Amino acid sequence: MSRQISFDTIEFVKNFPFSNTRDNQTHVLNEICEAFNSGYKYILLEAPTGFGKSAVGIATALTLGSSYICTSTKDLQAQYKRDFPFVRIAKGMNNFPCLIKEDLSKNGINNCGACSSSSCTSRGRINAYCSHRTVDYGPCLTSNSEIAINGCIYKPSLSAYEVINRGTMHEQVLMNSTAKEMYQDEYSKWLQTKNLKESCKEWTPCEYYNQLNIARNASHSIFNYPMFLILLPSQKTIAPRELLILDEGHLLETEILKLTCFTLSRSKWRKYLPGFSIINYNDIEAWINFLIQLEAKMLALLDDAQKIKELFVLRKQKYNWKSNNMAQ
Repeated sequence: MSRQISFDTIEFVKNFPFSNTRDNQTHVLNEICEAFNSGYKYILLEAPTGFGKSAVGIATALTLGSSYICTSTKDLQAQYKRDFPFVRIAKGMNNFPCLIKEDLSKNGINNCGACSSSSCTSRGRINAYCSHRTVDYGPCLTSNSEIAINGCIYKPSLSAYEVINRGTMHEQVLMNSTAKEMYQDEYSKWLQTKNLKESCKEWTPCEYYNQLNIARNASHSIFNYPMFLILLPSQKTIAPRELLILDEGHLLETEILKLTCFTLSRSKWRKYLPGFSIINYNDIEAWINFLIQLEAKMLALLDDAQKIKELFVLRKQKYNWKSNNMAQ
């Protein structure tokens, strides 16, 4: 919470999303109210299934004015959306089709960098089927593609939206008409689709970026843990809000570890490094040194001695890291 103001329990009860509150819910709302008024920033609510924790969280969010909600599953996201329609969902790229790839597919063109593997059709083939059709395989994410450099016409900007009845249960986030007309005009001139035999005549926004921009503009939005944690470091993407609700909060540590750790398999690494072994070190510095040496050995296999030296110098300058040996 960024501001220090005094609350009244009546406000929390008034913002309860259902017509009636149970006695135990009213009691918890009063406890939350008193905690905020006492200066607490972190509140843990543990209650049995069926208590109505989500409703208590929504009442708190509406009282404070803005919130992010994190859940562990898509089913929980759907449940929030069903029970509280004003909460906007943001899902990952793999849930939405890439419209550029849809255009190419309609014209029998497969121009997919991921299709270089034997599991899919060859890159650039005419009338070839490509299974990599979601946004996470889109050309806008390929660093050397023309679309990545110049931008994709299907991707709307955050400023193209307007918010009606902000902060209420009747809030709506809509793309304004001026922005729609501008995108339609640019789309009609866009060479990427203009040269295709079959393409949509009317501009439609990329479904992924559209729902993400709506969630970013809304007062209250819900993310799954992986997506939120990836976006969190950038305040340009995730602007500060008054409240963060961690549904199934006991899973937070697990979700963070999923993004920050990786698994070393002896059998897989021995394919590249004969005699590879993992020692159970007792301190973090030994593990870091082990991983740095492993990195150096892999770069040596790639015959990139220059990169090994660059990383050695960089770590010495920035972190005063010292090693008695380097991979030969």
